[in-house]
Amino acid sequence: MNDAASTDPLWAAALHREDAIGVYLAPGISAAGRSMISAGTERTGDADFAPDSFVPRGPWADGESVVHRILRPKQQPNGQVGVYTVDPDIVRQLQRSCEPNAGLELRRGTVERLLEHCDTQIARVGGNIHIIGLTESRAGGPTITRDNQQPGRPKVGLHVDSWDGPEIADRAQRSQRICINLGCSYRFLLFINRPVTELDGTFPADVNKTVRKFLREHRDYPVVAVRVNAGEAYIAPTEYLIHDGWNPSEGQPDRTFTVRAHFEALPIARTEP
Repeated sequence: MNDAASTDPLWAAALHREDAIGVYLAPGISAAGRSMISAGTERTGDADFAPDSFVPRGPWADGESVVHRILRPKQQPNGQVGVYTVDPDIVRQLQRSCEPNAGLELRRGTVERLLEHCDTQIARVGGNIHIIGLTESRAGGPTITRDNQQPGRPKVGLHVDSWDGPEIADRAQRSQRICINLGCSYRFLLFINRPVTELDGTFPADVNKTVRKFLREHRDYPVVAVRVNAGEAYIAPTEYLIHDGWNPSEGQPDRTFTVRAHFEALPIARTEP
C-alpha cells in the first residue's frame, strides 16, 4: 500500500500533521521490515469479541514507506509509539520473576532494576507508577485485549484505555505505558495515528463509544502495525490513541510485562567542544 492507497481524506491529512501520532525507533532499531499497514477496519462478528468490536481489515501490506512519513527523530513519549531495546539480563530476570514460584523479594528487586534501567536508558520515569505486571494471552486472532470485567472475558478490539478516567479532553497529558515483550516471538502494536482528542466527542462519558463511531464512519482509515521483537518494549500513550496488540504466532503464548507512568524523553547528551 502506498501513501495514496487509502481513500479516507483524514488519513491523507494526518500524514502531513506534526501532531498526529508518530513512530520513534530507538538507536540501533531499523525501520526495515518493522511495520505493516491494513486496508482499513471492520466490525467483527466473531463470538470471542464483545458486540460492536472493530479490528483491522486485510489485506495487510508493507508499511515501511508510511512509517517513514510518520517517523520522528526525537523522543516524545506522550505523542508517539516508541520501540526500544531492553537489557537482556533484565528481560531474563523479568521472566524468572513472573514464574509462579518466584518470591516477593525477587519480584520487587526485578521491578526496581527495570525502573532504573528504563529511567537511565529508555525514558525518564515520573508521576504515579502503576505496575500492571505480567499479562499472558493465547496468540492468534486479529487483536489480543480482553475485558476482564465482563462475563466470559470477551475481546474488545481496537480501543482506548481509561485508567486515568473517562474524560477525553486531558488525554494528551495522561500516563503512558511501557510494555515489554517477554514471549518467544515478535508481536505487534496496532494503532491508528489520529489522537482520540481529534475525534468527534459525541460520547464524552464513554470514549470507546466515540472510538467505535469513528471506526464505523471511517472504514478505510488504515491501522499501523509496528513489530516489537522478543526482548524489546514499546512505550505508547494508550489513553490517547486507538490501539491493541496482535501476536500472529499460533501456538505461542503472548507474554508481556507492563508498567504505567509518565515517561519523558531522556536528556540529550552534550558533546564537549
